[in-house]
Amino acid sequence: LSGVTKVTATQDTLIGEFSKDGTRAFMITNFVEPSTGHTDKVVMELATGRRAQIYINGQMTEQNIINNQLAVTLKAGEAAFVVIAE
Repeated sequence: LSGVTKVTATQDTLIGEFSKDGTRAFMITNFVEPSTGHTDKVVMELATGRRAQIYINGQMTEQNIINNQLAVTLKAGEAAFVVIAE
């Protein structure tokens, strides 16, 4: 993953990478059976980035990237689209 130095997750996790005109984005999916109810905490260490827009279920939140780390918590079967702002 471009610009990602490390990823940790508490469950099986799928991450897809997207880029357009210099903007990086990731689709992060908690890849467990939804009926298990297992929450996934994903921490990405980034080489660069100040802020992230995180879209979950159509709702956008913004999160500052502190110490080059971005943390996202996902319910079982849930996904987040994350756009990184340099």
